Amino acid sequence: MKTTPIVIFGLALAFGLAADASAQKGKTTSCGPDEYLNLQVIGTPTAPNYKVLVSDGKGLYKNGESSNVLVRFQVDNCTHDFTPNFSNSNRSLVALLPLPTGNIASQFLNFDRVRSVPVTPSSLFTYEERAPWLGSPFCTNGVQKTSDGKIVKNADGSYQDNYAGCGVDASGNAYVLRAGSVGFGGEARLGFNVSAIDRPLECPTSDPVPNKCTASHLRVYHPFSDVWVIRADATAMAAYQVWVGGKTQAYVYKWSENVPLEFIITKP
Repeated sequence: MKTTPIVIFGLALAFGLAADASAQKGKTTSCGPDEYLNLQVIGTPTAPNYKVLVSDGKGLYKNGESSNVLVRFQVDNCTHDFTPNFSNSNRSLVALLPLPTGNIASQFLNFDRVRSVPVTPSSLFTYEERAPWLGSPFCTNGVQKTSDGKIVKNADGSYQDNYAGCGVDASGNAYVLRAGSVGFGGEARLGFNVSAIDRPLECPTSDPVPNKCTASHLRVYHPFSDVWVIRADATAMAAYQVWVGGKTQAYVYKWSENVPLEFIITKP
């Protein structure tokens, strides 16, 4: 294939679970303090559970479990990104990729604008509560900005930053699509499409040839106020990119990889 126990148990029923960003993105003000989190990653190298990006097998990633384990939403810089960083620690994630790449460790992720996703209806909601989701202002109004270029903040505290669409899965759980990347020491990365807010000119037209702009988006579920689930399903394709220096100075697409994953993020 190329935190609490109560909360996690509830998610298992609803979702069918098996059991510093590199750039400030034009920060001009603060949107509040960063939020520090716990992360559960489904699958391990010895028991991947049909996932390709898995944990290191050492259990929950707890922010602050050592001085070099950082699990947070970047709220202060107004990006709202999820950026777990395990650099210089003994923790990592593992991408179980086929040859010629093989298994490779990752100590830094940047999943775009996860914190700003509004609460999404789940299968625990009634049909009447779930039915209006796809027609909600968040899902239908796309990206909205103020006169000074800032993303509009909605009354519920979410932001009007829906650049990739909304959906409802086969189990009746609603989600928002987001971009993201998985770094491998600065030399390579896996990209889940491209953020149309951060890099609006990078994917200007439709191109059927596989590239970073045809890669799958991540699904972000926000079923409870203090719980987020990030998924790439069984058919999800990520763009494998390598860093090219010199005059290029950019990550260059090489090929596509099938990279299903599942993360559960909770507030301590």
